[in-house]
Amino acid sequence: MSATKLLIFILFIFTLFLITSSPGYAVSEEDVVWSADFETGDISQWSPGGGFIKQGSSGKVDIITSPVHSGKYAAALSINTSEPSSTGNQAAYLFRWQDLPGKEYYYSAWYYIPSNINPGSWWNIFQWKSMHSSGNDPMIVLDAINYSSGQTGLVMYWRADNETLRKRWTQENLKPIPRDTWFQIEGYYKQSTLQDGHVTVWQDGVKIFDVKNLQTALSEDTVHWSINNYTSNITPPNTTIYVDDAVISKTKVGTGNGSTPNPTPTTPPTISPTLPPTPTASPTIPGDANGDGKVDGLDYTLWIDHYGTTNASGPSEGDFNGDHNVDGLDYVIWVDNYGT
Repeated sequence: MSATKLLIFILFIFTLFLITSSPGYAVSEEDVVWSADFETGDISQWSPGGGFIKQGSSGKVDIITSPVHSGKYAAALSINTSEPSSTGNQAAYLFRWQDLPGKEYYYSAWYYIPSNINPGSWWNIFQWKSMHSSGNDPMIVLDAINYSSGQTGLVMYWRADNETLRKRWTQENLKPIPRDTWFQIEGYYKQSTLQDGHVTVWQDGVKIFDVKNLQTALSEDTVHWSINNYTSNITPPNTTIYVDDAVISKTKVGTGNGSTPNPTPTTPPTISPTLPPTPTASPTIPGDANGDGKVDGLDYTLWIDHYGTTNASGPSEGDFNGDHNVDGLDYVIWVDNYGT
């Protein structure tokens, strides 16, 4: 191995360490106002100002070591809809209800949903609520339901518990919820007691809902955010989902695959600061991600931007060996052909 390739390899190992030791999101630390990655081995990061709540007799939260999105631990939210409940519902919530100084934040969490779960007519997994003089109501709810295609995807409700006011949005171009793998839900929420609120939702970095001119807070002008396993009917009745790396931030969190992870990784000195050209669909040289006929730092940039992706479409996204995963095996192909 040449001295240049050895240097690049050392830089890669350092970059990989930074990526795998970070919580799997791309926002800078100074913009994060709160986060919970469960690396304390419990749910203490959710309190004060939040915590676990259940509805019905079955809801519970457990700290587990597999599957995890990052680090050593994640949380399992479990319910059993066959057990008794005064409301007919069962729920396991992790809530944040602490007031924040601002009115606009990004809320993000990672989910892992097993393939054997089949939702009924509604299944609330992500929501914002707000207080009024006599209690609290959901303002925005994200339900996972089965679309007519048979695929499971998110729908969004405003004022879901109010039959008179309720509004519902479905996806025109469905982005299915993946199973047996981690995926991210992120929402931008502009809090307002007037009709100028704003909600945007991304799934794995893809915008699926964007609604403006909404009231997003009730009379107490509060926002309570939760990630949930909450329904009245689901198969199997005894259902567990997994959550990890929850974040509230002043800027968009991102997936960690399409923007620079935190902290910023060291990159090879040969990388040009200019933007890479538009990738072509079928590069002919192994390791040539952008199809410009050579393997250099621009191709490394595309690889590192997609590192950790599990559904890559080919070399243009850093998947040089065709297994749909962007990982160290693809890096080896790039470094072996570096300079070609």
